[in-house]
Amino acid sequence: MNQVPAVRKLACTVLMLMAALMLPSPVGRAGAAEAERILSFDSVVTVHVDSTMTVQETIRFVSAGVSIQHDLYRDFPTTYTNPGGAPVRVSFHVVSLTRDGATEPWHAIRQTNGVRVYLGSSSVDLEPGEHTYVLTYTSDRQLGFFDDHDELYWNVTGNGWEFPIERASCTVVLPGTAWQQITGLTAHTGPQGATGTDYAMSRNGSGNPVFMTTAPLAQFEGLSVVVGWPKGFVVPPSSLQTLRWWLRDNRSVGVAVIALLGLLLYYLLTWLRVGHDPRSGTIVPQFAPPEGLSPAATRYLRLMGCDTKGLAAAMTGLAVKGALVISQDEDGSFAVDTTGSAPAGLLPDETELLQELFQGRSKTRLVFRQSAHNRVQAVRKALEQALRSTYGKGYFVTNLRYAATGIALSVAGVVAAGLLGTTQPERVFGFLFMSIWLSIWTFGVAALVTEVVASWRGRSADTSGKRIFSLPRSVGLTLFAIPFLLGEIIGTIAFVVMAGPLLLALVFVTVAIDVIFFRLLRAYTPQGREILNQIDGFRLYLSVAEKDHMNMLTPVDHTPETFERYLPYALALDVEQQWSESFADILEHTDASGQLAYHPVWFSGGIWRSTTFSALGSSLSGAFASAIAACSVAPRKSSGFGGGAGDAGGGGFGGGGGGGW
Repeated sequence: MNQVPAVRKLACTVLMLMAALMLPSPVGRAGAAEAERILSFDSVVTVHVDSTMTVQETIRFVSAGVSIQHDLYRDFPTTYTNPGGAPVRVSFHVVSLTRDGATEPWHAIRQTNGVRVYLGSSSVDLEPGEHTYVLTYTSDRQLGFFDDHDELYWNVTGNGWEFPIERASCTVVLPGTAWQQITGLTAHTGPQGATGTDYAMSRNGSGNPVFMTTAPLAQFEGLSVVVGWPKGFVVPPSSLQTLRWWLRDNRSVGVAVIALLGLLLYYLLTWLRVGHDPRSGTIVPQFAPPEGLSPAATRYLRLMGCDTKGLAAAMTGLAVKGALVISQDEDGSFAVDTTGSAPAGLLPDETELLQELFQGRSKTRLVFRQSAHNRVQAVRKALEQALRSTYGKGYFVTNLRYAATGIALSVAGVVAAGLLGTTQPERVFGFLFMSIWLSIWTFGVAALVTEVVASWRGRSADTSGKRIFSLPRSVGLTLFAIPFLLGEIIGTIAFVVMAGPLLLALVFVTVAIDVIFFRLLRAYTPQGREILNQIDGFRLYLSVAEKDHMNMLTPVDHTPETFERYLPYALALDVEQQWSESFADILEHTDASGQLAYHPVWFSGGIWRSTTFSALGSSLSGAFASAIAACSVAPRKSSGFGGGAGDAGGGGFGGGGGGGW
């Protein structure tokens, strides 16, 4: 009875020992892996008269079923970079493949800078043992054409092999009798960039040079050969062939150029059809603004849009009419206060602006600081909506749908150029990612830089003694923007490396064309052209000097009241400097005490007290508009952005490497 457990125990022990014996040992696998090697790598390179080459590689190797399970793979570089940094793409075409004398299947995939040829089939395991492959392929653009000779600089084996190579050789077959007039022979052995001399040279029965290694090549070591011969045996590429090669090297640029020309044609035809303005005719000076147009309305019609300066002109107009008081505080910031009254004669957009500023609010003062961002944005949108509802139709058309089509064509052209410029999936993804990321990042950086510029412009325009108070904000904003600007520079450099300088230049040209035609496609209607002529005539009157006013048919009343009444329009039409200068002699008149005899009731602050009237308009425009622009951008609490293949192998062309799969 007690023998049964003992028998069972013995049986389990025997079974465990048998199972252990059946498992492959790590030592055995390591030894098998070390046994996998290339016994010989013999290459015959035939140079043809037309400068193409045929290469036959005979690779004898030992497989142990470890790294080489299905077969070998061979990497062949097809993309290089010339000394000028431009891409060079050579051709690679497999002619035939045999294993142990029988035809063998193969397939190829694109790699980062070339082609990987998989020998054999994934559905068939290679029998361990010694095998011989003969791979024949053709290539072009592998020769160097110099002033006094032609040359083949060829990396025979490549430096990317996973296995050691016990022996390598290369026979170079030259056209005609070039073998009799060889101008130079040399070779290199070792890893990438090495200039080892473990080789011997000889001639075969046909007189062609033969190079053979005299020591085994370790993993990632290779053999490169250099052969030179006199000119005249190989026909150099013609101008037409060079052009074809350039187009092959820069196919993305070719696509981009075609897309660019197509985009220009689209925009030009569209502009001729819908974006051509009616003729302006002769501009006659107007001594008053067009009837019913506010300062903001004149700027809106002239620019076909609303901007920060238009809001500044509108607020200045309300101040001149007695609805607001503009002031500059001790810290240099600007503010507007309501006078509590709504003067008669306000135009619709002015009424809408005044209501948005203070109606239904407990505060009667608006200070233009970052903390007032939301309120200033609401005020600006209210003014823009009022102007759009009144003047958005009938006076001009934006043709946004045509501009949107052009932008879509631009994006499609750039993406197509980027995709056709590379055949590697990872680079396609990288190009798309960088295109999208850099576009978003650039818009963000542009907004940030605009805010920085507005901050410094506001300080520059503020000639009061209080500009020192705004210095910490300007400096802090600049320091905050520097990392984002550096990110823009680094991202642009990365995009240049990925896309190439020519493609990047064409991208910028495409963007510039989009921006230009976005403006050109907007067109005035006949009614809009008529009222624009009146606006331009009034602007002509505001921009001429005092002596020219005297020569006009209608005399100009040079009084402080005239200056004030039309100052908002001068701001809106960008002629505030000229308008102020024409009234300088009158407005700088002092009383008996030496003080300025005139001071407007609607403004108080450092600019008016310390700036002469000849520069008043530009000072008020620069400082007031910049203050509005700075606080119309949302304050930032944190960053809003988130921001074996082969190689050339030891110099020259050819190269690559290989391994098992």
